[in-house]
Amino acid sequence: HQTGPQIGRGRNFIPPIKRAPKVFGRDKL
Repeated sequence: HQTGPQIGRGRNFIPPIKRAPKVFGRDKL
């Protein structure tokens, strides 16, 4: 069942991507 682990890792990768934009915005500020 690789689909299970893949979905779990995908969700973990999504949060960092959403936090990245905030970090970039602070860098510009």
